[in-house]
Amino acid sequence: MIVALHYRPVPTSYVNLLMKQFTIRGSMEYPERFEDSIELLERRDLSFLITHTMPLEEFGQGLAVLDGSKDCGKVMITMGDAR
Repeated sequence: MIVALHYRPVPTSYVNLLMKQFTIRGSMEYPERFEDSIELLERRDLSFLITHTMPLEEFGQGLAVLDGSKDCGKVMITMGDAR
């Protein structure tokens, strides 16, 4: 996953991308649309979509859950005190 907008070229090994069969997808989001998303979250309880919650230290296990289950919903990774 690439999370950022880079103003300068970023060195990339396309051989590694091909050998590991990675997929790169681009996406753009505009800040004015964030309000719509936040309002949707306020109106609707979407917590039922979260099937697993794990601390950041178990991130690898979270990926394994996603990879190994067809019935998995969202795996929520928490940072810090999740209470």
